[in-house]
Amino acid sequence: MKNKVLRIILTFIATLFLFVLTIGSAVPASAGTNGQQLTIRANSNGFPGFTGLTVSGTNNANRSATWTWNGGQSYEVSTTNWWWKGTVTIQAKYANGASKSCSANVPTIQVSNFVVTTCSSDVPSLPPAAPSNARLDNITVNAMTLRWNDNAGNVNGEQGFKIERRNGGGWSPIATASANTTSYTSSGLSAGTQYYFRVRAYNSFGDSGYSNETCATTPKKRIGIQAGHWKVNELPAELAWGRAQTGTSGGGTTEWQVTLNVANLAANLLRQRGFDVDVLPATVPEQYKPDVFVSLHTDGNASPNPNGFKASRSYYTTNTSASDRLVNAIYTEYGKSTRLTVATNITDDMRYYYAFNYATYKHAIGKDVPAALLEMGYLSSPTDQQILVKNQNLAAEGVANAISAFFK
Repeated sequence: MKNKVLRIILTFIATLFLFVLTIGSAVPASAGTNGQQLTIRANSNGFPGFTGLTVSGTNNANRSATWTWNGGQSYEVSTTNWWWKGTVTIQAKYANGASKSCSANVPTIQVSNFVVTTCSSDVPSLPPAAPSNARLDNITVNAMTLRWNDNAGNVNGEQGFKIERRNGGGWSPIATASANTTSYTSSGLSAGTQYYFRVRAYNSFGDSGYSNETCATTPKKRIGIQAGHWKVNELPAELAWGRAQTGTSGGGTTEWQVTLNVANLAANLLRQRGFDVDVLPATVPEQYKPDVFVSLHTDGNASPNPNGFKASRSYYTTNTSASDRLVNAIYTEYGKSTRLTVATNITDDMRYYYAFNYATYKHAIGKDVPAALLEMGYLSSPTDQQILVKNQNLAAEGVANAISAFFK
């Protein structure tokens, strides 16, 4: 009778002092000491990736001991012939072969020395759910933004995302994004090119499936080349003062004929390189916003001696650095192709050119468009006529190469 009462008392004490071991948010397990008995409880409700756990440690005979639970909704076991002491390790097992362990100290048989210990780790049980609704926006000539829906929950949350891209070939990883991110901007793209994207989430248990594939095409860079003085008679009312400015002549031709021929030749070269090109007359579209604008002209003089080419950026531009790069590219590439000398007399008519003056005229380029005016040489110079009249393809090559170099 005394032994029976003693066992009831000890069982009651053990119930009051539970040793709690928690593995992640997915695997709760508890262990308590009852004299020479250890009770272990586990429950996997709602966590299908969890398949079981193993408890290992040292028993009262200082021998290694292991107890394994192989899944099910819940389970409880009591060891009746020995008890655990020292450090006990609980290892959770998952369906994909992964596992996670944590350890805690177990008290000796003296129940009064029992201390509740918690061992926790925020460990998911499965790879995260795949992202969905991948789509593209903010598409420019060299960039686009990929967006997606994050479908991972708190239990099987992602550690990040892996982004892949292709354009004609196989898929290539291009970037990773941090957890809870739902967008990524891909830059450095080529104009006029179709790109495909997909994304997947990952955590310590592996990668999710892929999102849907999504694709978009970057627009081609648009170039505006103006043939100076071509169709000046069609200038709008706000520019009526310019209708009489028909330009210079020399070498048996007129300025507008030279500028138009060179503009068309340069446009053909640039189209072959993947650009969209507008060859424009004296009238510029209202608030015209190409990716670059070059106005072609020729100089003239009563004397045949002045010669050489020159270029100037717009006085009005808010994009001075890009316009300066364009002018530098013209000096380098046009000079290389034509071998003409450089003239240094930049005039106000060049800097304050009407097509640059968006503040005064509607028929002008946008304020931030990289722009330059190129005087291709003196039509009155026999030397420059060798290019402007007899070898216009060299002038066109210089213009096209300058624009191409600007975008590199």
